[in-house]
Amino acid sequence: MPFDGIGYSAREELLNKLDQVMARLASPDKWCQHALGMRDGRRCVVGALDAVIAKRELYSVILASARSVSGVDYTSVQRFNDDPATDHQRVLAVLADARQRILADDIPPSIWSQMSILQWLRLAFKPARR
Repeated sequence: MPFDGIGYSAREELLNKLDQVMARLASPDKWCQHALGMRDGRRCVVGALDAVIAKRELYSVILASARSVSGVDYTSVQRFNDDPATDHQRVLAVLADARQRILADDIPPSIWSQMSILQWLRLAFKPARR
């Protein structure tokens, strides 16, 4: 049933974690590229996911949003974050798109359950297609 409350708490938990990620990357001085995190507190998208223990739950939806917002077929969130074309505004746009996807129940299957670690590593280091 659409209003029976099933799935509501899981979606709220995802939104809460995504909001925590967004808060950690809210301004340009909180975001970085080419490192998970810096001594001054800046983090990349994956570093922020790690900080709020949300990588497993949110990685796939953020990757789908990065592909959709940018029009680039990124192979990983890391590639999106570190792309020279990615700026802070694009990061915020991707996170906002991910939030809308969660609200609309447009959540892609987890990449973690679909591939082995070797497949994932190969994919993570494959160049993005433009």
